[in-house]
Amino acid sequence: TSIVSAEPLWASTSTVSAKRGKITDVNGIVLAQSGSADTMEVYIPNVTDAEGIAEASERILGLEYESVYKKITDKTRSTVIIKRQLTEDECRAMRACGFKGVSFSVDTKRYYPLKSFMTQVIGYTTIDGVGQDGIEASYDKYLAGTAGRLVYEKDGSGREIPYGSETYVEAQDGYDVVLTTDAVVQSSLERAVEECLAVNNANYAMGIVMEVNTGNIKALSVKPDFDLNNPPRSDLEALSSLSRNRIVADSFEPGSVFKVITLASAIEEGVVSTSSTFNCPGFKIVDGQRIKCWSTNHGHQNLAEAVQNSCNPSFMEMALRLGTDKFYEYIYNFGFGTSTNTGMNGESGGIVRNQKYIKSFDLARIGFGQTIAVTAMQMAAGISAAVNGGNLMQPHIIKGIYTPEGETVLENKPMVVRRVISEETSALVRELLVGVVEEGSGRSHTC
Repeated sequence: TSIVSAEPLWASTSTVSAKRGKITDVNGIVLAQSGSADTMEVYIPNVTDAEGIAEASERILGLEYESVYKKITDKTRSTVIIKRQLTEDECRAMRACGFKGVSFSVDTKRYYPLKSFMTQVIGYTTIDGVGQDGIEASYDKYLAGTAGRLVYEKDGSGREIPYGSETYVEAQDGYDVVLTTDAVVQSSLERAVEECLAVNNANYAMGIVMEVNTGNIKALSVKPDFDLNNPPRSDLEALSSLSRNRIVADSFEPGSVFKVITLASAIEEGVVSTSSTFNCPGFKIVDGQRIKCWSTNHGHQNLAEAVQNSCNPSFMEMALRLGTDKFYEYIYNFGFGTSTNTGMNGESGGIVRNQKYIKSFDLARIGFGQTIAVTAMQMAAGISAAVNGGNLMQPHIIKGIYTPEGETVLENKPMVVRRVISEETSALVRELLVGVVEEGSGRSHTC
C-alpha cells in the first residue's frame, strides 16, 4: 500500500527571489548591481479577454500575438508568465489596460552602470539572474544568494484561502564581490586599448596593468566589446567572440617582451654579466640555420647596449649559453606553461614545447620570444617577477568577497608563488630596462 501526501493539493509554494550581490572596483565603484523590475503574469481562471491581452502584449511588449494567446488559453495551467523585466513604460501601459487576470510582481534585473566597462572580466547573467560568463559565472555561488519561499493554502481552483496558514522562509541575499581593479586606471587603459585597436586596424587589442609587488590586477581591457546591459544574444558566434577574455585565454608568440625573461635567467645563472660582449652582423647561424636580427647590423655591443638595442643574436647567445635544461627550468619557474589561476574563465596555460624535442635553433628562437606561446597574464606576472626583487606573485583580480553587512567571506592577500631570481639579479634587470627606455629601443611609444 502506498501513501500519497495530500499536501500538494492544498498547499502552493511561491519563490522569493534573493538579491544578487554587487560587483565593485577596489574603491567601491559599482560595476554590476541588481535592481527591481516588473514581471507580468496571467492567472488563467480569471481571464475574460484573452484576445485583448494578446493584442496588447504584441502592441506594447513586442510579443507575438499567437504565442501569448496560446499561453493564456491553456486550461491545463493556472498561472503563466508573459514577460519578465518590463520597462517602466511597458508596465505602465499594460497596467492601464486593466485586464482581469493580469498581475505584476516585482522581480530583479541585473544592471551594469558603466555599460561596456570591463566587459570580458565582469561577464553577464541570464534573464533569470544566473551567471553566464566572466566574474558573474565563476563567482555565481557567492553572488547568487539563496532564494526564499512562501507556502500558503489554496482551494480547489488554485486560489489562496483567506486567513489560511502561511509559511515564509526569508531569502538570503548574495555576497558582494570586490575586485582589485581601479576604475580610474581602467578608464585610462580602455582609452589606450581602443586607440591601439583603431590605429592598427586590428581584429582585437588588449592591455593589462598589474602591481608588480602584489600581483593585484589594477586594470584589464579587451577590445572590441559590448554593453553588458544588452549582450548580442541573438548572434551566439559574435557573443562568444566578444565575451572571450583573451588576456587569459589566448596564447601568442610574445616576441621581444620575452627577452626580459631570457635576460633575467642568463644573469641569474652567471652566463652573462655587465662585462659580457656580443657581436651582431645582422644574423646568427645556429645548426646551419640563418636567424635574422630585426636590425641590419648592431655590431659590437656590451650587455647594456645589447639590451637597449633588443638585439636578437645577443639574446640567442644568452639562451644557448643557458642550455635547454637550465633555460626550461627558468621558463617554468617564471610561470610559463601553466595557468596563473586568477579565477577568470577560460584561462590557458600557454604552449611550451616539450624540451626533449627542442633543438639548438629552437632554443635560440625562444631566447627572443619565438617558438613559445604565452598568455598576456603569464607575461605580466613573469615580467613582474623579473623586476620586483625576484618573486613570482599570484595574480589576483578578486580583492575579497563580503556579506551585505560587510563581514569578510574571503579575502586575497599578496602571495608569493616562488622565488625565481635573486634581489641582486632583479635590481640589475631593472637598471638595464631603464636604459632601454631612456637610451634604447624603448623610446618609441607606439601601439
